[in-house]
Amino acid sequence: MSGCERGFTLIEVLIASVIMFTILTIGVSTYRTSLRLLDKTTKHSLTSRSLPAVMEQIKFQILSGKRQGRRSFNSRISYSWSSTSQLQSENLLGTRDVNTGNLQPGMFVLVLHNVHLNIKYGDKETDSGFDYNYKELTWKHR
Repeated sequence: MSGCERGFTLIEVLIASVIMFTILTIGVSTYRTSLRLLDKTTKHSLTSRSLPAVMEQIKFQILSGKRQGRRSFNSRISYSWSSTSQLQSENLLGTRDVNTGNLQPGMFVLVLHNVHLNIKYGDKETDSGFDYNYKELTWKHR
């Protein structure tokens, strides 16, 4: 045997393996985190884009007298909502009696609703969705 053997010692191989697996673990963890963030951003973007149409559907449901509901917008988006009346106008478009001068009640009443909306993308029951609160102004005949 010659006195000048070439190669790595066991310690050098172990240290290189630890460094390599640490870098690999950090890379996989970063990749998984970025995939979760991309998925959440995509869901938020798709639900935000459908929000105007969903709010229009809720407005028609409020006009029909409903105060809460649960529906699907399309095959991927579902939502639930509830509303409470905050303010109500009086005598909108009222008229004065020409003989007495008294104000006669108007034909319309404006109602300001506080609407709470929870909108979800996908089928997962564990997904809490996104919450939105907004005000909706509607009118009704007296």
